[in-house]
Amino acid sequence: MTPRTVICHEHFLESDFKKALGSKRWTLEPGVEPSVFNWSKVSERKPPKNRLPLSPSKDQANLMVDAPVSPDNHPEFVS
Repeated sequence: MTPRTVICHEHFLESDFKKALGSKRWTLEPGVEPSVFNWSKVSERKPPKNRLPLSPSKDQANLMVDAPVSPDNHPEFVS
């Protein structure tokens, strides 16, 4: 239920109501909560599709080719 869920007498059992003496109005018994719901079935979520990894874009490929290799920007090459 959400704050926007609307309920009416159909969401309660007959035993949840009481009729006040000398009145034609029915009221709910204290502490009763709605218990009758006919929700539509929630469909299961589809599993994610298997996707191939993205190949590097042309800009990224050019950056990798044009980047100079030196000990300053690649400490693993320091001897």
